[in-house]
Amino acid sequence: MATIINADTSNGLKLTSDTSGEIELQSAGTTKAKITSSGLTDISNNVITARAGKNRIINGNMLIAQRGTSGTPTAGGDYLACDRWKAWEASDAAVTLSQETDGPTGQFTKCLKYNITTADASIGASQFGMVRQMIEGQNIIDLGFGTASAQSVTISFWVKSSLTGSHGAALNNGNEDRSYPFAYTVSSANTWEYKTV
Repeated sequence: MATIINADTSNGLKLTSDTSGEIELQSAGTTKAKITSSGLTDISNNVITARAGKNRIINGNMLIAQRGTSGTPTAGGDYLACDRWKAWEASDAAVTLSQETDGPTGQFTKCLKYNITTADASIGASQFGMVRQMIEGQNIIDLGFGTASAQSVTISFWVKSSLTGSHGAALNNGNEDRSYPFAYTVSSANTWEYKTV
């Protein structure tokens, strides 16, 4: 058992105590989270590590797709599938972008797929293809980028690719005159992997 804090719909706040050292948080008698020796956990006893307000990415779980669920990106950039995620494509390849129901098991039910249906055999210096999310400046002003008090950030994401080896990504500022390019490695083909930079 645990000490229970229940926001009851008819009797207001109800407390039921015990000596287990755990606290269970309920709404209308249904457990929503627990505080245990492991820290804050969800109803399945998975530790909750993310803190509200820290993630600057909107729709990172790819659930919302108000403009449609697939399309072909152009060099001008298009919002084609998942909201807030924009795709650019300027090469001789054929590419589609789509919202899929193949998210990493136990993490997300949806994902965003960038599918090269016809490869460009010879990429030119000015050719590219990319997917990105543009974060509004006011949403990251506290990070102090471009100042002496700039904060460190962590980028973490799930990736699945048919190609193993080194892949690239980057953080760029709005003027695109400052960036932090980085590489990450896909170890197993067609397998969801969690990456942190």
